[in-house]
Amino acid sequence: MLYHKQRTSARTRFLLIGEHVVIGGGRVAPRHVADHARVGIHPASGLAALARRLDLAPSALRVDGDPLGTLGAQAMPVWLVEVTTIDPPFAAAATLGGQFVALLEARQLDHDQRELLAVAYTRILG
Repeated sequence: MLYHKQRTSARTRFLLIGEHVVIGGGRVAPRHVADHARVGIHPASGLAALARRLDLAPSALRVDGDPLGTLGAQAMPVWLVEVTTIDPPFAAAATLGGQFVALLEARQLDHDQRELLAVAYTRILG
């Protein structure tokens, strides 16, 4: 899950691609939301490829803490990744078929994704 937070106003937006805020994701299993998720591979290993897809320098993405929870039947960890640029990469998101949206603009998402967004928002502004 990617997000961007304005440094001056704290305006926070999430990358939404199609009907998902989790890249490569599907449905979220909220009952698995936990701070103690076990993970074999840290997401930082994939940040360079993700940065290329968004036309960003690898240093423009930062993993924000432990997994938010898990996704799907295989309980894959959901990581929160901050885009550290001054402004969100709107054009790059559009080329991926996505957009950066505020929390209220994501209200059309299913219940499970909204719950995961709430966990992320609490962590970001917490």
